[in-house]
Amino acid sequence: MKNKKVHTKEKKQKNWRKKVVFAWGNLRIHKKYLSVFFLTIALMLTSSIIVYVQLKGGQQDIHRVNELQEQTDQISQLAIIIQAKDVQSADYLITGNDKYFTNFEAYQKEFEQVAQQLNKTMDDKSQKAILNDIVDKNESIDKAFMERMVTSVEEGREQFANTIRHYSGGLREDTLTLVNNLLDQTQQQQARAIAETENSSNRSVYILAFSNLLSLAIGIPLMIMISRGITSRLQSIVHTTKDIANGNLHIQQEETKSKDEIGQLAQAVHRMRDRIRTIIQSVQSVSSSVSAQSEQLTKSASEVKESNHQIATTMEELASGTEMQATGASELSDNMNHFVDNVHISEQRGSEVMTDASEVRKWTTESSTLMQQSVQQMNQIDTIVEEAVTQVKGLDNQSSQISKLVKVIRDIAEQTNLLSLNAAIEAARAGDHGRGFAVVADEVRKLSEQVAQSVGEITTIVQRIQSETSDVVSSLNRGYDEVKTGKQQIEDTGANFQQMNNAITGMIEKMQAISMKLKENTETSKDMEQLVKEIASVSQESAAGVEQVAASTEETTGTMEQVSHNIEELAELAKDLHKQVNVFKL
Repeated sequence: MKNKKVHTKEKKQKNWRKKVVFAWGNLRIHKKYLSVFFLTIALMLTSSIIVYVQLKGGQQDIHRVNELQEQTDQISQLAIIIQAKDVQSADYLITGNDKYFTNFEAYQKEFEQVAQQLNKTMDDKSQKAILNDIVDKNESIDKAFMERMVTSVEEGREQFANTIRHYSGGLREDTLTLVNNLLDQTQQQQARAIAETENSSNRSVYILAFSNLLSLAIGIPLMIMISRGITSRLQSIVHTTKDIANGNLHIQQEETKSKDEIGQLAQAVHRMRDRIRTIIQSVQSVSSSVSAQSEQLTKSASEVKESNHQIATTMEELASGTEMQATGASELSDNMNHFVDNVHISEQRGSEVMTDASEVRKWTTESSTLMQQSVQQMNQIDTIVEEAVTQVKGLDNQSSQISKLVKVIRDIAEQTNLLSLNAAIEAARAGDHGRGFAVVADEVRKLSEQVAQSVGEITTIVQRIQSETSDVVSSLNRGYDEVKTGKQQIEDTGANFQQMNNAITGMIEKMQAISMKLKENTETSKDMEQLVKEIASVSQESAAGVEQVAASTEETTGTMEQVSHNIEELAELAKDLHKQVNVFKL
């Protein structure tokens, strides 16, 4: 039972393969090549889709890397704010100036904004826990400064204020430690995301290379297989046609069930062989019949020759009576020709005038069309100039925004310089231990001065750009006004051309009516002329016909002699044809 099922399954598979081969053989040649081509394209498209998915994942990884980089910058900003708050706390303890208290509050708000942004973008629970600890310790530092240190300084309790300062320093160190831990974790995440992005890019390259090689490995063998099949069948057809050309019609060609172009060509050659065989058989039969009929035609030609002599004598007498009638009809035809020529000249003059008017209308129409094109071109120029004015105005606004950004950068540079001075003061108080920090503070101060100098140069350049942009806007506005004026003038000129075109069109219509009447007169005159010519022609033909009949009778006699000679030649040709047909093997 099991063997029977296996046999049935194999039989079904064999029948299915036969159907596939039969269907493939019936496909047109171009469809076979297109099938292989589309299969290759499908493989390449599939690989492209896979690569696209990989690249899409890579884009997401890059987006994640950017987010982590932004988080890293924000965490570093938290550390800078904590340091800056500590500097403001120290300055307030030393001087008691309210300016430092205000600066401390500003840094406190900035810290809260950065911490909130980080809390929104972070998705790791451990990092959020560290961030919450940083926020809590920062609140403790703020509370120690706002509620204790400020009150102690105002009340003059310097020792207690220094104690609070020392306590805040410890909190600051703990907070910076947490910030560094959070920064390390974020940088590790960023490194992992970068590695994943590189791996995804490498996978995309490998997949693309493999898919292209697979497409070539499948497409090229299929193309070679199709080409070999077509070549072998074409060689068989060429061999058959050579045998037919050599006269061998007895060859047996293998029948093909393929319905593609090669199969159709093989079937056509088979039908051509059968057709030629039938034609040769018919020619053999006809050649035999021609030989028999040529003998009978020779006898009939002799009898016709004797009858023609009697007809020629009668036709010479009829020719003399028709010559007088032909002479009078010729004179009437000449007078009618002169009248038709005069009418035809008048009709030609009218046609020439109408042609000139048509040329004028054509020139006017072309001028009107050119004016319309000029109007359209002026409209385009108007639109382009208007867009240019708008864009330059936008450039002016953008340069104003740049000025605002430059001002912000200048403020940041001044604040950085102030921070470097405070750091230098703290380093001087710390003595030998603060020398390294003093060097850093000096470098920061130099950097802020360079930034301030660069900002001044940028401000000068931006002001010069704003001035030149304003001049360009004024020039474009004047040009826009001139374009509007030119546009209106061209539209007025186009309207005048249209009126001229309408007037010329009316004149041409009237001239056409006149020309039509002249043509009708010409046609009527031609009809009359034709009737007169027909009368003269009939008379002349009658006379000529009689003469021709007489001459034809004589020619018929000579022709019959020639027919007799041709019949003999036909018999010889029939014999030659029979020999030529016998070359073919039926």
